[in-house]
Amino acid sequence: MKSLSATRWESHVENVKAIKTQFSQIKQALIQLTKVSEDGKVCRDAESLINGEFSSFEFILSLVIWYEILFKINVVSKKLQSTDMLLDVAVQNLKGLVNTFTTYRETGLDKAIIEAKEIAEKNDIEPEFPVKRVSCRKKQFDEIPDTEREQQTAKENFRTDYFLVLVDIALLQLNSRFEQMKYFESIFGFMFDASKLVYLNDDLLKEYCLNRFDKRKAKHTAQKQ
Repeated sequence: MKSLSATRWESHVENVKAIKTQFSQIKQALIQLTKVSEDGKVCRDAESLINGEFSSFEFILSLVIWYEILFKINVVSKKLQSTDMLLDVAVQNLKGLVNTFTTYRETGLDKAIIEAKEIAEKNDIEPEFPVKRVSCRKKQFDEIPDTEREQQTAKENFRTDYFLVLVDIALLQLNSRFEQMKYFESIFGFMFDASKLVYLNDDLLKEYCLNRFDKRKAKHTAQKQ
């Protein structure tokens, strides 16, 4: 297990990865702890985890999804922190990440379920979503079986209430960063691109500088209003 840092993406990635990749070992350690510990609270906490999160397919699926999201963000975050990162390259990296998450929003859940099922089956956990029981009613002859319909509904609930919420929050934040970075690149980008500076004549250089001044003035006016 890894210690958690509130400020480093990589710390969050490593924490989730440690649980995801060592799920069986951690569960066995908790089981062993209930047998050897003389501390009642420790035993109760361990049993709660064993019968709760470490027996839950939804928890395993959540680990898979969180790891995928954090890993994708961390890869780009490390690139952006590079000392030789250029503004235009940073903009392209953020744009690529936004596109990746847009695709992940549509196809990511089904892929995550496949991986989560593999982990669940290795740990003798039923790879099914918990179903909220409803009152019985007369079934029509052409209806799909109750269990199958319930699983479809439970999966859709997980998709809308958990998966899409996480991905949409990530997309919202990334799009905000992307727009900010594009704005900064439009003002200062020419200063960090040697190839542009070499070929800039006096008129173009003046145009870039005036553009920078006008945008700063407009932003200042908008903030005052």
